[in-house]
Amino acid sequence: MAAVGVDLGTYKTVIAAARNRGIDILVNEVSNRFTPTLVGFTPTNRVLGETAKAGEVMNAKNTVGNMKHLIGRSFNDPAVQAEAEHVTCNLVEMPDGSPGASVSFLGEQTEFDFTQLQAMLLTKVKQTAEAELKNSVELVCLTVPAHYTFRQRIALNNAASIAGLKVARLMSEPAACALLYGITRKGELPEETEAPRYVVFADMGHTAFTVSVVKFTQKEASIIGMATTTAIGGRFFDSLLVRHFAAIVQEKHKYDIFENKKAILRLTVACERLKKILSSNPIGALNVECLTDTIDLSAMLKREEFEAMIGSQIAVVHETIAAALAQAKITKAEVNFVEQVGGSIRVPIVKEHVQNFFGSEVTFSATLNFDEAAARGAAFQCAMQSPMFSVRDYVVRQTVSHDIALRWTNPAGEEMTRVVLTAGEQFLGKKRSIAFDPALGSRVSAIYANPAQLPHQTPEEIAHFITPAEPLKEGTEFNQLEVLSHINLDGVFEFTKFYVRHTVPAAEPAEGEEAPAGPTTVRDAITLPVVYTFPSLSAEQLNLLRERENEMIAEDKLVFDTLERKNSLEEFIYRMRDLLDTTLAEYVAEADMEAYKTLLRDTEDWLYGEGENVSKSVYEARLSEVRVLGDAAQYRFDQAEALEEAKKKFQAGVTSIVELTRTQEERYEHIDAEAREAVMSAATAALADMTSRILAQQAAPKHAHPTLLSENVDAALRQLQLLANSTFSKPKPKPVEPEPAAAAPEGAEAAPPTTDSPMETTDEGSSAPATDMDID
Repeated sequence: MAAVGVDLGTYKTVIAAARNRGIDILVNEVSNRFTPTLVGFTPTNRVLGETAKAGEVMNAKNTVGNMKHLIGRSFNDPAVQAEAEHVTCNLVEMPDGSPGASVSFLGEQTEFDFTQLQAMLLTKVKQTAEAELKNSVELVCLTVPAHYTFRQRIALNNAASIAGLKVARLMSEPAACALLYGITRKGELPEETEAPRYVVFADMGHTAFTVSVVKFTQKEASIIGMATTTAIGGRFFDSLLVRHFAAIVQEKHKYDIFENKKAILRLTVACERLKKILSSNPIGALNVECLTDTIDLSAMLKREEFEAMIGSQIAVVHETIAAALAQAKITKAEVNFVEQVGGSIRVPIVKEHVQNFFGSEVTFSATLNFDEAAARGAAFQCAMQSPMFSVRDYVVRQTVSHDIALRWTNPAGEEMTRVVLTAGEQFLGKKRSIAFDPALGSRVSAIYANPAQLPHQTPEEIAHFITPAEPLKEGTEFNQLEVLSHINLDGVFEFTKFYVRHTVPAAEPAEGEEAPAGPTTVRDAITLPVVYTFPSLSAEQLNLLRERENEMIAEDKLVFDTLERKNSLEEFIYRMRDLLDTTLAEYVAEADMEAYKTLLRDTEDWLYGEGENVSKSVYEARLSEVRVLGDAAQYRFDQAEALEEAKKKFQAGVTSIVELTRTQEERYEHIDAEAREAVMSAATAALADMTSRILAQQAAPKHAHPTLLSENVDAALRQLQLLANSTFSKPKPKPVEPEPAAAAPEGAEAAPPTTDSPMETTDEGSSAPATDMDID
């Protein structure tokens, strides 16, 4: 089972996976390390990622992006209405009050909410990961902005479920970067007993600038401060450039390109490219051919001119950093490192302002990949929760993004009191228990403590329940309710358990017994129905949406296969038409040539006329029809080429066999002349026969079906080789061994051994060479 981390960006989505004892970024079908966050719709199918991006300009009204900022929001939220400027499709209000996209799909005007649209993008993520990993993908860790509300997190969980994915964790982008930093730098981080390392992550993405302050030790990291602004980011810089060049077009051509969505898209793409050029060069050129039907745009821009456009807006960089440090309750002098993250952090003026804030005493680092850090951290988190991987332990703790309070009102609707549950530095996952004395039948609600910090029209209430209307046990008095709750590691609030504390009066003592000390308190677990303001979709709703998504996946595959068959037919027509005039000209009978060319021409005309949009089976039938003569001609050509190669191979093989029959090598000296002659005769006869057959085949018309195939020649050679091998692989006869000497009669002395040189006998009866020796 794969462990995949996904950084869902506004502009692009990055996919990472744990494999090869590390984390790899997965490339998509065009080998890009990121996939455009776009979903498009056409009259025949939907298109996702790269395909949607390729058709964005021509299909702007039916291409949807920006899911990250629109999922789980209210349509009437001013921020949603502001995002409409950056969405090329029409936004509509869905029945539940959320925003949706109205697009033309399969010839009909269709509305999709952004949970469905996000699910479509996650389907593309799943397909990309499975294609790269060659394995099924079910478990993923998704990154989200730290300020996401519970409604947005629940909607994203629903989207993943619709796409057939199980979310291991919804992880904030700063937490993902902190986890990657903590694991990869663990060896250099301080021990628990030492002073912690304070690292500031300055992350500027496409639509926001987020600063997080993280306290690191070797065992864990704690995000102790965070601040975000959407007033600056990559999209803000692009918008400045677009407005600048739109003013040039207005002045020069008296044309307002903001009335032309296609022109705006073309200009935006060019401005994105120019922004990147100016990040590494002092001057850059912008060229847009066919900005409109009658306007081409060409201009130069200096970096200082671009920075002048940004002007005082860059001050929010300092303000955001200061806010994060204030929340963390540390000064900039206590910061040890500043890590720069996010694609837009590359803009020189942004880097300069971050560095100017901290001065030269702080170490600035870019060791984490600007674009891939969050995805890699998410993949680490997913691997930690998968039983298939072993990852070094490291914990990232994050404070809650929105404080939660508990409020209860009496049956008359009067608010009695409220208690803040998550005040201070409470981390995600920490359970909270609170006991209070509500009246019977009171309404107890979990609410946002600071609703002014939330997106517009976010309901204040998160969930509520009603306390028991009467004592649960006869003879007891309902006294106190204990509530256990927490914000889970996905950042979603939950009521977990309820207890009632009963006061049991002291029983009357029996005659002669000592009176009891007094009433006792009993703690009993109870079940109370909780109503969540934005619950997860029901199993039935999820199943319906999942079925619809699977239907669209099947439709997408059918359209892809149909297009593939159409392209195959078109490619075959073009290729065969060229071959008929060149290599295959002699391999088609003259009587068939003109008819076949006419068939190809008629099929091509049909393909661009009536056959422009037909079913897969029709294309397959047409392809089968035109392949009959073409494949036969190609087969005859291939056989002629193969026969020539087989002829050379046969001749070389026969030559080797003949040489073998004449060899005088020692290992073959036992093969008699008769056997050798038999092999040679068979080889020469086969060569003569095969040469005759090959010449006859080569003399036959090339458009006729061949009577001699290359396989026949190869088979004849194998038969000869088998004969030669069976003859020359016979083992040598074993040499004749000499008869053993007769045994000496019993009691007789054995004859002394004979030697080639004379021997002398010593006193001990041993033998020694007959040589002179000096004796001392």
